[in-house]
Amino acid sequence: MIEECSKEELNSRERYWIANYHTYIKDPQGPGYNLTLGGGGIQTTTNEEIQNFIELWNQGLSVGEISLIVERNNHCIINYLKEFCPTYTVEEGSRRGSALSGLKHTKAVIQYDLLGNIIKKYDSIKEAENETSINRTIIINNAKHKTTTCHGYFFFYANDDLEEALKIQYSLPKFETPVIQFDENDNVIACFKSAKIAAKSFKKATGQAISSCCKKETKSAYGYKWKFLEYEDIDKYKLREIGIKGEDDILKCYFCEEKERKFAEVFYSYSCSNEQKSPEYFNLYYCPVCGKKILDRKNII
Repeated sequence: MIEECSKEELNSRERYWIANYHTYIKDPQGPGYNLTLGGGGIQTTTNEEIQNFIELWNQGLSVGEISLIVERNNHCIINYLKEFCPTYTVEEGSRRGSALSGLKHTKAVIQYDLLGNIIKKYDSIKEAENETSINRTIIINNAKHKTTTCHGYFFFYANDDLEEALKIQYSLPKFETPVIQFDENDNVIACFKSAKIAAKSFKKATGQAISSCCKKETKSAYGYKWKFLEYEDIDKYKLREIGIKGEDDILKCYFCEEKERKFAEVFYSYSCSNEQKSPEYFNLYYCPVCGKKILDRKNII
């Protein structure tokens, strides 16, 4: 009991306390178990509305989702479902609520190369971790712009603006800036993830010479002009169409080249010896790394 009053005051005090404790079912601030505003008011939830609650529940919606549709608070809907819906259970209500909560906190992420080309979209951080074998914390930190790159890629949330996200990444301290390779007429030849990786394509251990050229300390390096990648260069030189080369690309080319040289030497030594192998032995040779056909007997000769 919260108050004693005369019989004549019952209706007005009932309305007062229902409003004070926000217990009217349509009051968004309260638990909503009073069907009327009190004081002899009529029930405001019709049979059609109750039937709508039940239909929405049987369609697989959670109480929270039903609440957004019918604009009633959860407590009101649950009371009616408990009384009139035979398929409703507290356990099922909790399960659907938990599933909805998990869905709200799941963010899709997209993996990009350093030029902003899409590699793959993942429905969640967990899926990205499972498919890339990259720890989820590393992916999250990159998506939040706390790290420059993530294993040579960018990971951004799916609802992020790509252009703005790229600008942020390029401006981060310690970002290992990609480099663009030009011929003497300023035509773009290639784009590399870093000066060091570009140098490896010339069998050089460091990218110092290329970096010096990018800083305009020298006019060229290894017979080419070089430039550090800036955000505006992506569209200016149509780099997304050209693509960007990483260490794996360079190593594969180097591997094929070395294998081809060594294979040619072996073939030549066999050809010059008295114990020659049959021609079929040298017909085809494929790189075991990338599967590329390197050469055949005719090419060697």
